[in-house]
Amino acid sequence: METGVSERVREKLQALTEQFINSLPEKLEHLRLVILQLEDDSSAADETFRERTRNEFHKISGMGASFGFRDIAEKAREVEQFLAECLNRGSEAAGDADVKYLSDMYCALAKVCDKMREDFLAGVSPPQQQDIEVEGEFSRYLCLYKSDLFFTEESRDHLKVFGFTVLSINSLAAVRQFLCEGKTVVLILDAGTFRDEQEAQDILRSFYPGEESSPDPAEIPGGGDLLKVVYLCEWDDFDTRLFAVRTCGNVFVPAPFDVPYLIDKIDSLLHNKEEQPYHILIVNDEPEKVALCAMVLQNAGMITSVALDPRNVISVLIESKPDLVLMELDMVECSGSELAALIRQQEAFVGIPVVFLSTERNEKKQLLALQHGADDFLVEPIEPDFLAATLAVRVERTRRLRYYMERDSLTSLYNHSQLIKRLADDLSRSRRIGSKTCYAMIDIDHFKQVNDNYGHLTGDRVIKALSQMLVERLRKTDTVGRYGGEEFGVILFNTDINSGEILMNEIRESFAKIHHREAKHDFFVTFSCGITEARPEDAVVIIKEQADKALYRAKRDGRNQVVRYTEDVMKE
Repeated sequence: METGVSERVREKLQALTEQFINSLPEKLEHLRLVILQLEDDSSAADETFRERTRNEFHKISGMGASFGFRDIAEKAREVEQFLAECLNRGSEAAGDADVKYLSDMYCALAKVCDKMREDFLAGVSPPQQQDIEVEGEFSRYLCLYKSDLFFTEESRDHLKVFGFTVLSINSLAAVRQFLCEGKTVVLILDAGTFRDEQEAQDILRSFYPGEESSPDPAEIPGGGDLLKVVYLCEWDDFDTRLFAVRTCGNVFVPAPFDVPYLIDKIDSLLHNKEEQPYHILIVNDEPEKVALCAMVLQNAGMITSVALDPRNVISVLIESKPDLVLMELDMVECSGSELAALIRQQEAFVGIPVVFLSTERNEKKQLLALQHGADDFLVEPIEPDFLAATLAVRVERTRRLRYYMERDSLTSLYNHSQLIKRLADDLSRSRRIGSKTCYAMIDIDHFKQVNDNYGHLTGDRVIKALSQMLVERLRKTDTVGRYGGEEFGVILFNTDINSGEILMNEIRESFAKIHHREAKHDFFVTFSCGITEARPEDAVVIIKEQADKALYRAKRDGRNQVVRYTEDVMKE
């Protein structure tokens, strides 16, 4: 798998490099025409063409640096600065020294381009060109190592409901294989029996680079990050817990326990691993530069959207909802500073980070860009790893701040206000692309009795169990929020009422099968649901009212069912 990925990356990078090299003769021809104009006094006032040429060499400098061609990047930068000086002179005619300087630079650049072409055809890579590996698809494996006594067939089914592939193993070789394939594993161990297995303990430690007896880290790349160890035990004492800590345990759960509680612990371990990839919007009117940046970021595990025309930026921001905007400062239609100011004028985008990536070294221009709303200014050339890491740090910080503002503290689902905002956004998006969207309201049946009979802490665990199941069973394009108390809202984007009703019924039936435990008492909980399909003309308030009416009908007719909205429901 890794070899295939690397080969695809190399092929893509080679194609982009060839495209860049092949575009250089045409761009050099622009410089030659500028030289001819400067030699001819009658053409000295053609500043538009000179500005376009300056912009071309600005891009050559940035692209050359990104591809590792430092020589051409530096010479193109000199040409760009010189043309900028010529433009600043206004109508003042260029002197012989100016013409000679540009002619010499043209000849030097032509030689460099010819050498680059020869090296490329001979298979010689530029010194800064790098291959970047990507990780495989994330999978959730829950391996029970000689700990089956804690799990009935029913509890195994519950684990599967929450999206785990459950395997019983008698050897840790299977865990090693999954880790070598880049898959995340949750290993469930019985602390009571595992204490007597010294050999297995040594194998477990070997999965963590830096631990005693660990193999070459290259053998299990990222083993310590991919493996999470959960200890179960029939008793709970200091020595047993200390043993768990010393043998790489992440979580210790004494019996008896219920599956929702165990899933809650596991989810806390896997939270970071399952976060959505960072989404970067690249704004640049140079296709080659965009392609290279996109490849670097994608192979660092990020998602990219592209706006080659600054006029399309707002629509892309609305549609793709990126985490960060990576923008070129010097563009033809408008400057990056102007575009940053335009973005910041709109309330919906005030909080999105804007980072400039440019060869511009003029500190006044950099400061102006920051004053217009940018958060950072990165100067090319820049190493791919540093670019990706810098953007990742900024996105992560922004996500953390947004997370605490938008999420319910108990379930980590969207809070009420964010749920309604996202419903409005999805309805607007559905109208634009002509798709269907459903909205469902969920209410846990007889939840007051759960709190009264088993306590509020147990009630909170029931709420968390339902929230976890909704997140596991729904798509990334769907939205789940806690409406308030024991009520939840679900937005099913690009889904018709028939499919939405079937899906919510499947989740309802799965939730009803989960064992909940409090002390020595086992109990089951159900929920009722009302669902409606939005029409193009419907406002958010109408959709909410329809789903709420359908939910009321479901509760009135006996609960533990899904009712779709109809005109008859609305008349009640």
